[in-house]
Amino acid sequence: MEKFDVYCRVPVFMSMLLEERLGEFGFKDKANTILYMVERYLYSKTPGACSLAVRKIFSYMPRQFDPIVTKAERCTIIFKMGRKEYKTFTRVIMEDGFETRNYFIMALINALVIAPPRFLRTLSDEFNETGTRFLERGKMNFTTYVSDLQHYFLKQAARDANLSVSGLLRLAMNVFFRVDDGDDTLPVPVEDAVLDVLEMKGSTVKYFSRDVAVHLGITPWEEKKLLELILKYRIPGARELTRRIILFFIKGYRLPVESEEDPTGDDDVFNNVNFEYLARRDFARSINNSNF
Repeated sequence: MEKFDVYCRVPVFMSMLLEERLGEFGFKDKANTILYMVERYLYSKTPGACSLAVRKIFSYMPRQFDPIVTKAERCTIIFKMGRKEYKTFTRVIMEDGFETRNYFIMALINALVIAPPRFLRTLSDEFNETGTRFLERGKMNFTTYVSDLQHYFLKQAARDANLSVSGLLRLAMNVFFRVDDGDDTLPVPVEDAVLDVLEMKGSTVKYFSRDVAVHLGITPWEEKKLLELILKYRIPGARELTRRIILFFIKGYRLPVESEEDPTGDDDVFNNVNFEYLARRDFARSINNSNF
């Protein structure tokens, strides 16, 4: 069945709250979690078609929002549906009192953000048992946002290495691959630093602000390896893995995750992007002294 993109415009702050909330409970992907809930909603009136946790979450969906919410800055969430399914979706939400699909998705996000943790834990287990079908190679988006300070640092480091920012992050990505492959030539502090970010629970979105978009350019083979990391470490999606690669790199250079001055006072923070050199000197010391 041919599917097409469904575009929904929601307030940026709601999207960020949802991403952080889903990350806390180990969901793999924001857009596909929404799609999963949309699919469940279409069958929610059929006895036994939805779990109790899903029905309880739906009970937190408001039919109206304060005007200040509807006028907030917006971003786009995209998911795919078949045409027949989309017609059913449009009919059902109109019958249930939602003015547009944007209002419905906003109400769904509201429910996912405020629902009690016990329902989200159950939903996470339910979704992750079936959700691997949503992680399609060639369709994952390895783009995220960083603060202006973090982006300035990445640009400076990339310029020093005669690389693009994406090329710089590919260096860090390849270190992830080497650690996952059991490369024993890497210094122990580097391996520990990679595992620290891979094994983090929940989302790291709280360490970043939505100032500048950063994209990780990858090959099909690299995408396959990244997908393996997402599944192996139960990382909540491609964007979250991209943030963890950035976080690993930033921590290695002792740049604070939040917009503060460098606590080390070291003037050499932006120098040298050779990972082996970092591992033997600055990187090992910075990881051991890291506060986050």
